[in-house]
Amino acid sequence: MFHRVAKQIASEMDPDGRFIAISSLVVADNYQPLCLVTKLKSRLPWQRRKHTSTSFKLVDVLKGGDSAGIELKHSDLFLYSTTTCYTANAKLSFSLQSTEVNIGGAGKNLLSVSQVSLRRTYVNRRQPWVIDPSNSFIQQVQSCLRLQLYVVVEILEIMAPLLIEETNEGEGKGRVTAMEMFSLQTKGSCLKKRSMQVPAGTVVAYVVEKLCFQEEQYSGFLPSSKMVQDSLCYEGSKNELGSSPPAFQLVKETIKEEYEILSYLSQPLKTKLLASLQSFLQDSDVVSALGSVLELSLAGGKASRSMLDSLDEDFRPQLETLLDGLGVLGEGKAGDDCDLWRPMHFLCSALEDLDERTLPFLEICLEKQVVAKLLVMLNGILEWILSTNGGSVFSPAHSLTEEELELAMEMLQTCHLISQAQRPPLTYLWNKKAWSGLTALYTVLHGLQILSK
Repeated sequence: MFHRVAKQIASEMDPDGRFIAISSLVVADNYQPLCLVTKLKSRLPWQRRKHTSTSFKLVDVLKGGDSAGIELKHSDLFLYSTTTCYTANAKLSFSLQSTEVNIGGAGKNLLSVSQVSLRRTYVNRRQPWVIDPSNSFIQQVQSCLRLQLYVVVEILEIMAPLLIEETNEGEGKGRVTAMEMFSLQTKGSCLKKRSMQVPAGTVVAYVVEKLCFQEEQYSGFLPSSKMVQDSLCYEGSKNELGSSPPAFQLVKETIKEEYEILSYLSQPLKTKLLASLQSFLQDSDVVSALGSVLELSLAGGKASRSMLDSLDEDFRPQLETLLDGLGVLGEGKAGDDCDLWRPMHFLCSALEDLDERTLPFLEICLEKQVVAKLLVMLNGILEWILSTNGGSVFSPAHSLTEEELELAMEMLQTCHLISQAQRPPLTYLWNKKAWSGLTALYTVLHGLQILSK
């Protein structure tokens, strides 16, 4: 809920797309003005503009620690509130051994945000910043070709406690037939309501500025332009995907490399990881929290159980158990389990990049065991979308049933694919906006398929 609201606030308060929404309440306090953050250049076009916090502030790397030319300013307070509603209709049929189930129904998701005061705090720079090239942290950052250093220069923060409420309502009717011995018809509705209280002073979005260094001062640290080109990295922010899409083969090889260690896990461990992820698909905040904690651990930070206090009580114990098993929250050393941090973080990052409406569909994919079939279909779509130009129309080959086809179409719609009316199902018009969502979906399905084997 928090990430969804943060994205809405960032989008509505800043239509130019400068603000980056905080992904999880777990790390919201780490993005204050003048904090230094890092970002790895993405190897895939779907990588969002997420930055990893550090323990350093700008004054720590300035020559002589001079902060005389730095001033923080605050805007006037402004009010924000919103209510969003998403509805969906579906029909589903499947078989469980000798039982056939046919279900039809409708669902509605309602997200409500209480009226809240927001304030913009920004850095007013009166003179250039002079970075100390001998600083050990600066040298560490510059020694890594893919690592970039930024400073937080602007934030949006809430000035009073914020109440977020989410209501999921479903109505439907079903027919269950078992072994031709009896027949049962049902009608019903279900209502699930969740709420979250966000404390005053919480940062919901931030703006960064890249710390640029003078080449003559950093000639020993800056990579050459050829080295940067050879790294095959892609900036994944808004309007920064580059003039042409990357080769589909590069995307496949990158995903295979990131997930390689998952392929060698024992079946019991794969099953355990998959069961946890399937449960977390019910709450995007849990997915974001898992990704944020793993990112902190990968950066050398130490996660604590208190970071999970804001999460739904239904999922917090299971997340703690998973993180304990990965050696993230334990008191001792992580051991071999830390090898799983990177692939699990890679999978969580892709999940976070998906539209939240996609997560329930992924849960259904796992329940119906159709991940492999959808992956084959998506393989053709992604190769087409990444290797052709505007104006083309494509319809992938597939072996999906009618119900599986409806599921696939719902998922692809959340990825900004434009379906073509009065044409066969799964016929789409090329759309550059679909690059990010499709690559993220392809990445997620690959990870789930490996854990399902």
